[in-house]
Amino acid sequence: MHSQDGILYVATGNKYVAEAVASARSAKSQMPQVPIAMASDVGSQSLDFDLALPLAATHRPLADRIRGMLASPFARTLFLDTDTFVLQPVGHLFNLLDRFDICASFEPAHGFYSIPPVPDGFPELNGGVILFNNTEQVRAILATWLALYEAEAAAKIQAGQAPWHDQLALTRAVYSSGLRFFVLPPEYNCRIIFPQFVSGPVYIAHCRLKDPSSYAGSLAFLNRESGPRMFNPNPGRLPSLVANTVKLFRRLIRESGPRAW
Repeated sequence: MHSQDGILYVATGNKYVAEAVASARSAKSQMPQVPIAMASDVGSQSLDFDLALPLAATHRPLADRIRGMLASPFARTLFLDTDTFVLQPVGHLFNLLDRFDICASFEPAHGFYSIPPVPDGFPELNGGVILFNNTEQVRAILATWLALYEAEAAAKIQAGQAPWHDQLALTRAVYSSGLRFFVLPPEYNCRIIFPQFVSGPVYIAHCRLKDPSSYAGSLAFLNRESGPRMFNPNPGRLPSLVANTVKLFRRLIRESGPRAW
């Protein structure tokens, strides 16, 4: 790791700034030597942020997220969503950027729809944990991601529909980019609202709990064992969660169709 490595959060509004504060606290406790920046329209008194980047909020927070990434002050950036929690040091991740341009995990709830022209064998990417080199080539792809998402959102609004998430645009941008891309394993973006299979330590949990101060205790179960293991944190809720997720995706597909993206 070198001095230009850093962690970036993007948060607009007090609610998400409060989440970012809790997440940054977890990251700083594991890696006190790694600088942390937050791009936001709201100030924070947290001492865990080493840099504050002004970001004018728009009416589309997901577009703000991409704009904040474009403002990263670091040569090698680990972007973390505000609803992440760092359980183990992850400074070694930056070494991946000696070989790759950008790294992200696949979305666990993928396979419900196609993302043309991306082939089905390349599933949707999750935008919550993204590692990237702050180079001209990568910045061009981030700008492409932003343009694709803005166009998709505008098309939805024109059709009288609410804009959806930005991960379809991210997947298109990365797949079509020609960048050196690496898939992060689930231990670095553990989406615990879904049943997960992990092996070894879980480094970053990605979830939203009601009380951010309870994350450390509530997520301790993830690393009680270190071998290959599967867990389902919501066994009683699983059948309804899966059914409701499938219903949601089917409704969205009926309303918009793959060509609307």
